[in-house]
Amino acid sequence: MLNKELQVSIIDEDDNGNGVFKKDGLVGFVKGALKDEELLVLVTDVKKRFIKARVVKVLKPSLKRKKVVCDKFYECGGCNFLHVDSQIENESKYNYIRSLFHEYNVKPIISSNLLHYRNKATFHVNDNRLVYFEEDSHDVVFIDNCALVNPIINDMINRINKLDLSNVSSVLIRISETTGEVMTRFSGNAFIDSIKEYCDSIYIDDKLIYGNPYITENINGILFTIYPDSFFQVNTSMMIKLYDVVKEYASCGNSLLDLYCGTGTIGIYLKDNFKNVFGVEINESSVKNANLNKKLNNIKNCEFLLGDSKTVVNNCYDVVVVDPPRSGLSKNVINNLLEMKSNKIIYVSCNPKTLKRDIELLENKYYVKEITPVNMFYRTSHVECVSILEHK
Repeated sequence: MLNKELQVSIIDEDDNGNGVFKKDGLVGFVKGALKDEELLVLVTDVKKRFIKARVVKVLKPSLKRKKVVCDKFYECGGCNFLHVDSQIENESKYNYIRSLFHEYNVKPIISSNLLHYRNKATFHVNDNRLVYFEEDSHDVVFIDNCALVNPIINDMINRINKLDLSNVSSVLIRISETTGEVMTRFSGNAFIDSIKEYCDSIYIDDKLIYGNPYITENINGILFTIYPDSFFQVNTSMMIKLYDVVKEYASCGNSLLDLYCGTGTIGIYLKDNFKNVFGVEINESSVKNANLNKKLNNIKNCEFLLGDSKTVVNNCYDVVVVDPPRSGLSKNVINNLLEMKSNKIIYVSCNPKTLKRDIELLENKYYVKEITPVNMFYRTSHVECVSILEHK
């Protein structure tokens, strides 16, 4: 059945922007398909109990279908909701969160309908051009213009594609939404003189070879520096909306602990609400940025240390903010949080499934007051959540 074309009827939709069909006793999933559509599809993956397919032609479109703005949509793994309007996407994501956390109070989803929001993109190199991979594969998709990335990144894609990339395996492009600064990093050797005038920072592997060691964002008058490997939210405008939710939940207090603090963005954003802010981060570049941000902004009440969040056992914090990777909190961090007896835990999550797992463990001593979904990654299948847990 692999690589075979099929004519199918879409009978349902899942939470990730896929249409669902049945064929020969198997369930099939097609990205960018809608209920009641008739499609010609190409089978791209066959598993024991399901198959995946790609749209070849829409034979009978749904009334909900919108014109897709990217001709690579059905191949590329980056987007999931380009075929519908933003209201349908938001409803799908909100309903998913409501079904997953049905026993809790879920607030309305916070969103934006703006494309070209990503301030960072990493590309592989194939045939001397920047490429993405197809969804769930290593088949390449040649990219000239991506609907999700900032227009400056799209300009850089086309400039970099003119370079000799024969000795380059991947390219990172980061930009600052507020200052317009551009950073590029090439994994492998490249002759980059022709793009220097368009960049503020260029790295070859881990070595700075041109310009500044970091780029700078200006968020509400606060300067945030970013090294190539540092964590910084990829959607700057939605980051502010997310942090406003965190700030509202955190309220005020004597001390704030920020675990997985990245470049210190949350801690610094909340600095005026607390007498003391203490951040812990395992990524060395991020901690360097956090302490540089503290210095540039003349902040006296924040301290950022390099370390594993599981080592923090101090019990003197009124509020704890956690913003872990997709894998969620480790068992050690969970146990430490249960012993801390802080008034509030604010959990920022990019993976609702691990969030649910973790808060069920934290409910031994905390209750979930409410959860706010945030559509940080517009047009993709991902959704962030901010949860507030209060000590029983």
